[in-house]
Amino acid sequence: MILFGDQLITIWDYDYIQSLRSEYLGEEYTGQVNKLKEQVRMMLHKVVGPLELIDTLQRLGLSCHFESEMKRILEGQYNNDHCDDTWKEENLYITALKFRLLRQHGYKMSEDN
Repeated sequence: MILFGDQLITIWDYDYIQSLRSEYLGEEYTGQVNKLKEQVRMMLHKVVGPLELIDTLQRLGLSCHFESEMKRILEGQYNNDHCDDTWKEENLYITALKFRLLRQHGYKMSEDN
């Protein structure tokens, strides 16, 4: 890195970085990535901890690979909450997590509940 005024300028330009080859681009690794994605999809279908999994995927920056599954889960949570008041009986952590995730994804959740 070179200091130029107040800015640090890298000596590696975009074209140089794009020209670098990675050993993880072969079919073997692509297949492994797809297999792992499928395993995460199966985890999203299980009842245990889908909200925590959605939160973790977002924090890791991987949520873009599972948007339809996440939308299905959040929609189900939103519809269940509006049909009955059982969510109020859950612990504070789950209630706060559900509230935050639903609000982040554009669902209208009242703070009063």
